[in-house]
Amino acid sequence: MALDPDYYKEEESPRIHRMHVDHCLDYLRQTVQCHGDLTPMVFSWSDDAGRVVADWKEPHTCRNFNRVRSWAEDHFRP
Repeated sequence: MALDPDYYKEEESPRIHRMHVDHCLDYLRQTVQCHGDLTPMVFSWSDDAGRVVADWKEPHTCRNFNRVRSWAEDHFRP
């Protein structure tokens, strides 16, 4: 499995492919759980860039994942 399968031509059996996908999804899950961050991303107009840009100066704080999940569930809108 690769983002550029024409370059990375490795063939994977269905079993290995499934293990690879499971590994990648679990890695993403761990990242969200360990580094969940509710800091708002602030944008402002940049005269230099002539467009709205992100302001990367906001301090970020890691959160307890259960609290992140509860917050997301409380603020979910279908």
